Amino acid sequence: MRRFYAALATVFSSLTMLAQTGTVTGIITDGANQEPLIGATVVVEGTTKGAVTDFEGRYTLENISAGTITLVGSYVGYNEAKQLLTVTAGATKEINFALSASTVGLDEVQVTAKTTGESESLLLLEQKKSTTIKKALGPTVYQN
Repeated sequence: MRRFYAALATVFSSLTMLAQTGTVTGIITDGANQEPLIGATVVVEGTTKGAVTDFEGRYTLENISAGTITLVGSYVGYNEAKQLLTVTAGATKEINFALSASTVGLDEVQVTAKTTGESESLLLLEQKKSTTIKKALGPTVYQN
């Protein structure tokens, strides 16, 4: 029985060593003026692990498996940036991103309108109808 418990303890300790993780922290800023980007995202590429920056542009990713990973930093209106790094078990690594603004242009929009005598007369007719309805309903609603 003692051998069984010894073997079980060895298996659990080796699994714990294999499952060691690290932490990645950093700041995401605007590359042009070094202002922190609030609400920017950092994701470990190929996984669902990610974080969103706070009011100071800081993020923290915990329980990242030890090994080589690629971090992807992104923000609306900015080009995404990728950084390759090695996560060490039990250690915290700081990775900062300086994102550059993307230059996406939009085509111009042209709005045209025209009025016709027919549409004006329809509008006057509609106004006449609505006044008549209000007058007809008015006394019956307020008589009680």
